[in-house]
Amino acid sequence: MALSDHIMPSEEVQFSTDETFKYGGDEYHVYVTNDRFILYMERGLVRSKDDVQSWNLENIEKTDFEERGTVRKKGVLRLEMSNNRAIDLKGGAEDTKTVYQNMMQFIQ
Repeated sequence: MALSDHIMPSEEVQFSTDETFKYGGDEYHVYVTNDRFILYMERGLVRSKDDVQSWNLENIEKTDFEERGTVRKKGVLRLEMSNNRAIDLKGGAEDTKTVYQNMMQFIQ
C-alpha cells in the first residue's frame, strides 16, 4: 500500500516532508492535505504494512513550536485539538520549524 490508498478522493496533499519525525516512539513522514494532518510510514521489509495516524485540520485549535537543546537542537511541534488532546511531534529544529510554518497556513 501507499499513502495514496489512504487519501480520500476529495483530498489533495498540500505539504509533505522527506524528513521523519518522532511521534509516540515511532518515526513518520508528515503530510498535510486540504482536510487532514497525516503521519505516515511504511513499516516492514518483507511484508510491509502502512502505519497511518491522521487528524482533521478543523479539530486543531492551536499549534506551538519549541526549540530544545544547545548543541544538537531539536524541535517540538505541539498540536492541540478541540477534544483536549495534544500531539507532540519531534525532529530536527529546522525541519520541525518548517512543518510549523507550513501548518500555520492551514489552521483556521
